Amino acid sequence: MVQEATIVTEEKEEQDKNFLEWVNEGIDMSSTGNNVQYKYRKRHTFEKYGYNPHHIPNQGKYPKIRKVKLPQWDDPNASWPPKMTRPTMHKGKTLISHVESDYKKQIEDSREFRMPDYRSGDVVEVTMF
Repeated sequence: MVQEATIVTEEKEEQDKNFLEWVNEGIDMSSTGNNVQYKYRKRHTFEKYGYNPHHIPNQGKYPKIRKVKLPQWDDPNASWPPKMTRPTMHKGKTLISHVESDYKKQIEDSREFRMPDYRSGDVVEVTMF
């Protein structure tokens, strides 16, 4: 197995020394032990937002789009919010349910096999004739 080896020269040691100096530039070592305090610099406004030095502001006035004023807004007797109808119409629902139940009874009576009344937990024996 071949492993990569680096040749340590004075040039390499110089580069490492320069790198460590660059890393320690912004660090202020306090005398209170191993605590490291970094120098904090407040960010400038232009670093926070996308600053465009060539920005041209709007030269005209912005159009004012307003809703039409409704008379109910000033009327104290107006009921707000307005009464909404039901999402589904239930007119004639009882009549339809009676017709459906009669039709269902008619279908059940016309069948040869009558389904016995059993509930969950009952023991049922199923056989093939």
